This record gives sequence, structure tokens and C-alpha cells, in this order.
Amino acid sequence: MKKHVASFDYLRVFACLLVLLCHWTQSVGHAEWAGCLSGGTGNTLFFALSGLLLGAASAGGGGYKLDFFKKRILRLYPAFFLLLVVHIGVLYGTGVRLPARSLILNFLGLSWFAHLPGTRHLWFVTGIAGLYALLFALSHMGARRWGVPLCCAGLLALQVLLKAVGISQGSYCSLLLAGVLGFACGPYVERISARTPRGLRIASLPVALAVYGLVCTALNGISPGHVPFYWAAFACAGLMVACAVLNADNLPPPPRIVGFLGGISYEIYLVHHPLCIGPLSLARLHLPTGLYFLVFCVLTVVLSYGLHLGARAIVRAIPGSVRG
Repeated sequence: MKKHVASFDYLRVFACLLVLLCHWTQSVGHAEWAGCLSGGTGNTLFFALSGLLLGAASAGGGGYKLDFFKKRILRLYPAFFLLLVVHIGVLYGTGVRLPARSLILNFLGLSWFAHLPGTRHLWFVTGIAGLYALLFALSHMGARRWGVPLCCAGLLALQVLLKAVGISQGSYCSLLLAGVLGFACGPYVERISARTPRGLRIASLPVALAVYGLVCTALNGISPGHVPFYWAAFACAGLMVACAVLNADNLPPPPRIVGFLGGISYEIYLVHHPLCIGPLSLARLHLPTGLYFLVFCVLTVVLSYGLHLGARAIVRAIPGSVRG
């Protein structure tokens, strides 16, 4: 696959906005089904995109290279650790004391198992690192043709089992499944796009957005506890990923603002949650809703860019680090 796919840039920014919308609506007291659907869809898109890129990198056999895996780790953890240090420092400065166990698990990258105040979203780092490891193993399996189907079947069975015993984290399996399916499709992105009629590719764009809007509208106001929303999010994300794949070589290069936001989308994911939920939430200022949203967005982007620069400085300081 060619190095840069414009449709993936657009999709990455869209996924980031969906997650921001989810947590912001929760912070102002609106946790309806549609809000949860946007967060679930955004998270699923991130996992599916990661799988697509890793699958494309491993095209041609032999698995994706170890250097590529190192790049992903260096993209993931410096910003994560920097955010943790700053966030914990601010919490201590405001008088919040944290259990040693939670601190240790978070610095081990196991935030899924120990949430800090305002950072429940950091489960994502544990999850995406698990996906990288799983796909690294799959890409080096000798019998890859049956490895992916068996992995998908195992994830589905595990989700059913976890739900049966009352473990809510089973929804994580659907995210891993999205990543594995994206990985399986990654090597064929350019071929699929090239063989799809141009009219169908263009039509898929408004259709995908219209279907998602209709689903959100139809389910708005319903309590998320009554429907397995991650499976609906999985379906919506699948439709959007299919649209992006069909248009892999069809969309113009993104505007500079889209490229900028796409480049710091991971940092935006890390930064936004403490600003809207938890002891450091801007909601505590009791600003008018419109002003609150504006301040939240601007501050998120500014702090995310600062975090991005700080993480890059850390990577450059690591001897022998793989940059990219």
C-alpha cells in the first residue's frame, strides 16, 4: 500500500471528534445512547485503522517488520507516560492522593485495571498495545490463512463467555475483532479501491454518513444499558472503514487543518478526557454550554500539540530510536 492514504486521515480525525463528542456530552449531563454510540464508533475506528495499517505493512508475507512495531510503541508510550506524569502532578497539587497500586499499574501501561481520577479513557493504551502484540504474532504465523479466522472466532467466544459471567470489559473483544479484521483487509486496500467503480466510491461517502446520522437520531434518548451499543458501533465503524477503503485513492489530500489534527489525534485522545470529566474538569467552572465547548476544544488542541512536541523530544533523546 502506498505510504499515505488521504481517506484514512479524514477517518482518523472523524473518529477523534466522535470520542470527544461522547465525553463532552457526558460531562454536561447527556449520556444517551447516541452519545455512547459516538464514543464506541470512534474507538472501534481507531482499532480498525491500526489493523489496516499493520496489515498493509505486512503485505507480501513475512509479517510486519520489527522496526514498524518499534515505531508504534514509540508513538504510543512517550506521550502516555508524559501525560501520566503531568496529570498525577496536577492531582497531587490539588490535594488528591492516589493509591500506590494504581500508580504502579498505570506506569506499567495497565490502566485498564486501575483508573485514576479523570483518566478512565486510558484503558485505550492497554487495549491498543494488546492489539499490536496480537497482530505482530498473527503476522508471523506460518499458517496465516487460518490464524485470522481462528482468532476472530476466539474473540467472539471470549466476549460471549465474559458477558455470561458478568464481566463488562468483554466489549473490548469487539475492538480487538475490529483490529484483526482490519489487519486481514490491509494488504488488499489498493486492490479493492482500484477495482470499485468511481461512482460507487463517491456514493459511499454520503451513504455512510447518512446511515450513521439516522442510527444516532433513531436511538437518541434511549438508555445505553438496554442495547449492546458496542455491536451497533462496530457495524457503524465497519461501514465507515469500508467507505475509506473504497476511496483510498479517490480523495484529495486533506486540508492542512485536517492533517494537523490527524497528526495529533492520539494526543487529543489522551488530553481531552481530564478536561471534561473528573476533578480537573472545565465543567466545574460552570461556563455557558457554548463557551464551555469552545474553551474545551481550544484547550484540548493546544495542550495536545504541547504533549505531541514533548513526546517527540523524548523519542529523539532515546539512543537508537526508530523515528517515523
